[in-house]
Amino acid sequence: MSEERQLNSIAVIGTYQPRQCGIATFTTDLCHALAEVFQPGRLLALALDDVPEGYAYPDEVCFQIRAAQRVDYRLAANFLNINQVDTVVVQHAFGIFGGPAGSHLLRLIQDLTMPVIANLHTLLTEPRQDQRAVVTELGRRCTRLLVMSHRASDMLKSIYKVPEHKIRFIPHGIPDMSFIDPNFYKDKFGVEGKKVILTFGLLSPNKGIEYMIQAMPEVMKRHPEAVYLVLGATHPQVKRTVGEEYRQGLQRMVRELGLTENVAFQNRFLTLEELCQYIGAADIYVTPYLAPEQITSGTLAYAVGAGKAVVSTPYWYAEEMLADGRGCLVPFRNSKGLADKVNYLLDNETERHAMRIRAYEFARGMTWQKVASEYVQVAREAAEERLRQPKPLAAAFMPTKTAENLPEPDLRHLRAMTDDTGILQHALYSIPNRKHGYSLDDNARALNAVSLYYQLYQDDSVAPLIGTYLAFLVHAFNSDNKRFRNFLSYDRRWQEEEGSEDSHGRALLGLGAAAANAPDASILSLAVRLFAEALPPTEHFTSLRAIAFTLIGIHAYLERFAGDATARRMRATLAEKMFAYFRQNATDDWPWFEQKITYANARLPHALILSAQWIPNQEMGDAGLRALRWLLKQQTADNGHISIIGNHGWYPNGGEPAPFDQQPIEAMALIEACAEACVWTRSEYWLDEARRCLDWFIGRNDLNVPLCDFKTGGCCDGLQPDGPNQNQGAESTLAWLISLLALLRLIGTRNLADNTTSETGENETSDNDDQHEDADE
Repeated sequence: MSEERQLNSIAVIGTYQPRQCGIATFTTDLCHALAEVFQPGRLLALALDDVPEGYAYPDEVCFQIRAAQRVDYRLAANFLNINQVDTVVVQHAFGIFGGPAGSHLLRLIQDLTMPVIANLHTLLTEPRQDQRAVVTELGRRCTRLLVMSHRASDMLKSIYKVPEHKIRFIPHGIPDMSFIDPNFYKDKFGVEGKKVILTFGLLSPNKGIEYMIQAMPEVMKRHPEAVYLVLGATHPQVKRTVGEEYRQGLQRMVRELGLTENVAFQNRFLTLEELCQYIGAADIYVTPYLAPEQITSGTLAYAVGAGKAVVSTPYWYAEEMLADGRGCLVPFRNSKGLADKVNYLLDNETERHAMRIRAYEFARGMTWQKVASEYVQVAREAAEERLRQPKPLAAAFMPTKTAENLPEPDLRHLRAMTDDTGILQHALYSIPNRKHGYSLDDNARALNAVSLYYQLYQDDSVAPLIGTYLAFLVHAFNSDNKRFRNFLSYDRRWQEEEGSEDSHGRALLGLGAAAANAPDASILSLAVRLFAEALPPTEHFTSLRAIAFTLIGIHAYLERFAGDATARRMRATLAEKMFAYFRQNATDDWPWFEQKITYANARLPHALILSAQWIPNQEMGDAGLRALRWLLKQQTADNGHISIIGNHGWYPNGGEPAPFDQQPIEAMALIEACAEACVWTRSEYWLDEARRCLDWFIGRNDLNVPLCDFKTGGCCDGLQPDGPNQNQGAESTLAWLISLLALLRLIGTRNLADNTTSETGENETSDNDDQHEDADE
């Protein structure tokens, strides 16, 4: 019989105090408990930063990961590998890691040589496609997935298809608090002689505090001595977005209901000692959350662990924790139900005391010391399993040839080309050329690019850029005719009253991206309002490219507002119009929408592929894939590199494709179309094609010269017979930036390991998931 493996070191990755969030509290408490029970082993903590300056962490934090910076995940993996850590434990929620649905974490796990255990704080029954891919990949790559509720275990098996042997239940940890009379601490907080109702935790609108406030008048009719204490600072992410709007609304409600003597707020992050004392002083604990989709709650765990009588709405974790008489459940958004249950418990001291005892006894296995011991045992099992089953040299989350060696997006030239009006159209070499002023086209592209950058990196420093480009679009909109102007001179004079249909469509594409990824409520509101005003005229557009731009913008908008009936109807109308063009013009040897290939060509199949997924229409999607494969074939040189159809003559049916000038926006359109084809078909073929198109920028083209400039962050204005056009204007620079971001987003969201198809890229699935926001603890 082999000896038990000696476990020498454990690393824990998560947010960490003094950062203020529920997972930071969890990670910190877990690490402190592990430090006590894991002796003489070595414990390392790695903290995730959401601000550039980081936090003043305690000594146990040995490495900081800037959540939005992809490179930091590779460096963290190198750090852990060099330190020969035996097992890594990750605290997972979608919102704390960078990349779409937190997919940057997968890069770190991919590079680690030791087993990984992930503790899941967030799971969804109807995840977005990127969220499903990330959880599925965690299930494939991690040795164990830990859950803190039995419902979460069932969800992993039924929704994410994680094998049962990989799932382990370990409860949410709690401080080991004594079972005390609530009166013991009441004088400390000036509530002696009162019946204390308590809610604590970081304040955010999904907590439903307003419903308990509205219940207080009814409670006070029978218990005038009742007070409601709301403890906790406003959640930092909420505060950054809308400030103290929610708290101020609650305080206004308290004043209007005449409850200023009976409802009190503590707007600060409490220490553990303070929190335990407040919990000890509570007679009843209330969690009036607004929605069921919550698989764990640290605040509820603490309250049950202290033996509190609890009244809660029936979110998933509460249903489990409060079963068998350990608490009372009331319907969501129901002030009367809250008042009735609170009154019942205050009226019936014997029942309240019995409920307290049931809760306290149930939670004795949840103390941090016992939870930490279970973590150590699972970590030991994971290390032993790795000895029996060494990590295979399998394909990465994405194939190495596409995931490795991609440059980081560089915004320097974009910033250099942008002033307080917008982004300038042209440059002399890399120097902005003010002579030609600005265009709606470029500012819409810039809005799209920076919105996508924000989606990937959550970098608040780009919010002013988004605001600048959005302001340009607002100014360009002519409210008299509901159309956008395009060209603005450097002295800020419009050159026309109505721009082209194409410009209008590009504006909607940019607005859709801004609406989907807005960094704050102001940008979101303005982008949505302008999108709604500008959308109706497109119903009568005849330009295929304008229709395609609009469809892509509608799709982005619907990622945020999936229920908008007007946008959905317009998508169906425009997509059918575009599909009709294809059916009218396509033949076996010319499967295209028109009789001539001109500009922004790949936008046409891109729009069909996008629309087909969501209408849905399989025939439409197949036509888009067919057209895109054919277009790539027409632009592939004999040695396999991309050779863009030139703009000096284009490519008429029956003629020859023009070799020059080759434009960066064509490569960009191909990359984005291939990325969408990859998302839909889950085929590695389209990923390879997207990377092949990106290589055109880097130097794998007809002249074997790079067009992207890593010194400036810009891109040359096209490939001419005698070399690159050395000017680095807005269009080309944005084409390079969007191309790179699109491929990085694809790498972050696709899981091809389990879902590959043939090398022809035929569609294998039309699985369309509804859009849901993730709910961090």
